[in-house]
Amino acid sequence: MTRCIRFLAVAAMLALASTASAQNFRPAIDSQRLRLDPTAHGSLVLGDGEVLEEGQFRAALTGHYERSPMVLLTNGELRGRGLFSDGTKETQLLRERATIHLNLAMNLWKRLELGIHVPAVAYQYAENYVSPLGDTTINHPTQGGVAAPSAMLRYGITSERAGAPLASAIAVEVVFPWTDKVDYGGEKGFIIAPRLEVGKTFGGLRVMADAGGQFRTKDVELTAGDKLSHEVLGGIGVATTGKLRAELTARGAFNFDGLSQNAELLAGVRYGFGEGEIYALGGPGFMESPGTPTYRGLIGFAFTGGKKAAPPPPPPPPDPCAAGQSHTPEQCPTLDDDGDGVANGQDRCPLEKGVAENQGCPDKDTDGDGVPDRLDRCPSVPGATDNQGCPKDSDKDGVPDDKDRCPDKPGIPENQGCPPERAEIKAGKIDIKEKVYFDTGKDTIKAKSNALLDDVAKLVAANPQVGVVTIEGHTDSTGSAATNRALSQKRAEAVKDYLVSKGVDASRLEAKGFGPDQPVESNKTAKGREANRRVEFTIQNANP
Repeated sequence: MTRCIRFLAVAAMLALASTASAQNFRPAIDSQRLRLDPTAHGSLVLGDGEVLEEGQFRAALTGHYERSPMVLLTNGELRGRGLFSDGTKETQLLRERATIHLNLAMNLWKRLELGIHVPAVAYQYAENYVSPLGDTTINHPTQGGVAAPSAMLRYGITSERAGAPLASAIAVEVVFPWTDKVDYGGEKGFIIAPRLEVGKTFGGLRVMADAGGQFRTKDVELTAGDKLSHEVLGGIGVATTGKLRAELTARGAFNFDGLSQNAELLAGVRYGFGEGEIYALGGPGFMESPGTPTYRGLIGFAFTGGKKAAPPPPPPPPDPCAAGQSHTPEQCPTLDDDGDGVANGQDRCPLEKGVAENQGCPDKDTDGDGVPDRLDRCPSVPGATDNQGCPKDSDKDGVPDDKDRCPDKPGIPENQGCPPERAEIKAGKIDIKEKVYFDTGKDTIKAKSNALLDDVAKLVAANPQVGVVTIEGHTDSTGSAATNRALSQKRAEAVKDYLVSKGVDASRLEAKGFGPDQPVESNKTAKGREANRRVEFTIQNANP
């Protein structure tokens, strides 16, 4: 009953319109539900998140045929004529239509892209409508003209070309008001369609999807109170890659106005050659939201110019350090090519098995004494293994036993390993055969003691194992003790200075004056006092 009343209302509106002004009733609606993607990177229909490269543009010209996108049902409702639609057809307000689409896309700046769509209706045909009273007719729509143009901005968020795991972009398309150029080719207000697009490549397949909305600044008044306002849009598609490509796309729209919904399934094929491309696309519509055709088909040509997209980077070379790959030791510092436990980066002989203590090089024994060079203190002279590769030196005076005339007494090389005439190392001391003489009451060494001190210097210098030698100055008890201590200190320092001047390391010498505090004989006799006036050399800490 409600549908009958609605239809009679529509008939009355049509009759009034015919009687009053002889105008046909046609709602101002953009019945073109398919707008091709201007970039067509992954699909002819859906965006896939990628944008054109900087400096690139794409132009496409497409022929488009639709069957029955607009019908008026017997119940007074204006709908599309998709498969599985409900209701009985009264008349086809738009039985068939042929449209030429011009699409342009260009990269404006880095990731920002502009798309322009200009449709031109070449031909459209409708069945004549006669009202139930027989006095109202809807004539054929205008044969052709430019339909509502649109512009789109797209911004790429991520790009697989730049190494991201998937491509993504946001896009906003605006369809401009357009009511007086061609019937069913535009609306009184703007259509604003924002959406999010994503895409990812899996081997030779490209998968993409978008989701968004379509918002009208002015509702479309249909018939008997019906209106079309805002819609939710979405689509998903899959396509092959390469020169010859196939694609399959499902897309649809959902409105909140109580009208039927819209869905389409489109299959396409594309072939690229040079900078050009030819393509064909088609498929059925489902349900009966206004503008949904029974089926549609498209064929077109596109040209892409400007800066060419960079080819994909070549695959990385194989890892030279992987198992079975040839390499140099320098290329793989963490490997151990010779298997000696020393990594190539620390191995001085990376291709020759060695020992860690020798930085990966084999042990060498230059002098052939059985002691490897790294452990041999005398690598060029055959020696004993228990003497670190050096010739045996029992007295450790630096003269090998086989060349030492005094192998049990530390000596000097100039004396074939024997002690000098005036000094020798004995029982923690340097035993001197003579006294060190000074000017009376002074710290000046007399010249006759120079030869003695020269022998001491040679002995100390030739025997580093001796360590630190304390030069002790002693006096008799004649005079004040304080004066004697000061004099003995000065005399000990004078001897130290002399030995240093003869090449002895100063750090191995220590001067200390004891004055009369350590007599070796009685100070009551001249002989005892003579013996107490002396210089002694005590070895503090002999090195092994």
